[in-house]
Amino acid sequence: MPPPTPRPSFAQLHIPKGPSSTLRMSPLPSEVSSPNYRGNPFLRSNLSALIPPGKNCSLFIRKLPPNMTTHQLLSAIRGCGRIYSSYINPPFTFPDQTKVHETSAAKIVFFTRSGAETFYHRFGAQGFQIGSFCGTVLWNRVMVAEQHGLDETCSRVVVVSGSNWLVAREKLEQKIRDVCFYDLDEVLVHEADGVRTVEFRFGSYQAQAEAVFKVLGREYRDVDGVEVRFGRDPCE
Repeated sequence: MPPPTPRPSFAQLHIPKGPSSTLRMSPLPSEVSSPNYRGNPFLRSNLSALIPPGKNCSLFIRKLPPNMTTHQLLSAIRGCGRIYSSYINPPFTFPDQTKVHETSAAKIVFFTRSGAETFYHRFGAQGFQIGSFCGTVLWNRVMVAEQHGLDETCSRVVVVSGSNWLVAREKLEQKIRDVCFYDLDEVLVHEADGVRTVEFRFGSYQAQAEAVFKVLGREYRDVDGVEVRFGRDPCE
């Protein structure tokens, strides 16, 4: 079952703590003037990368369901590539009431240009369908380069496996809440022969799965029978 709808996101200037927010690489188009944007658009990490458009890995999707969840967004993406980061911008009205956005928008950044191109070629012309809404897919004008410095195993999915008495979803979730704000796609639990595997599918690798992997990896490094690793992104 998908997790409950997460709390509204709050952009942070450091790795934040608690459930449901995204540390974003860059603001969405026109987001600097949006009342929903709480980040600093002048931070280096929030500026467009100095790359040619043909190297951009970031896409922008408009006209999505008003109450769309991270699970609805990411479960509609299959066979494209690993997601580096995702962010949902909910509907909003400007304070002076001059402009109203009644639908959601989303930013999706892939680890590689090939993943981004696969997504665009699949949905750029026909639209990105979620329920009765058909989103418009565009290349994000705030560009993001490929993640060349990261291992190919890195993903938004963190898997913890070990003996039933050592690995419990509730305890892991409590630990994760102390690490960072995050968006959840879903959590899967598998059990067989006394071994429990808990798979956390976050909304982003950036500042979410990467932070959780580092903290849990350190905590369980010397615990026999417990493994912390990255899992396969179902969006691949």
